[in-house]
Amino acid sequence: MAIFLAVGTIELGSKASFSDTEVATANTIIASCESLSVCATSGDGRWNSPRWVVSMYANERKATTITFANSSSEDITATLAVSPAIHDNGNLVFGVENPIIMVPGKGKASVIVWVETNQSITPGTYSTVLTVER
Repeated sequence: MAIFLAVGTIELGSKASFSDTEVATANTIIASCESLSVCATSGDGRWNSPRWVVSMYANERKATTITFANSSSEDITATLAVSPAIHDNGNLVFGVENPIIMVPGKGKASVIVWVETNQSITPGTYSTVLTVER
């Protein structure tokens, strides 16, 4: 039985990456708009800013909620995309629920980022990029 550890990193900029180490996953999230910032995180695992760390077994799904704050007075619509989303021939998958979010001016909006394994996952190191674009 393999144990997976998911680690994610959040940085403000133009991309975000997820990487999976040995039964582990690392995530980096970088927002492409200076007006957006990560103001809260919750869910599976723990945040050690800017990293998300979560342990996993085969055939498991873990998720975290990331809340973005908009310092601008204008609404910001952001698109989140994971690339590559599929690893190990589909045995490990990263995803984002509702990949298009609208963060109201001076407001907040949340998105759920998840990672899922199946029974056939191969221990190893995996990397993925999550981009947050305006």
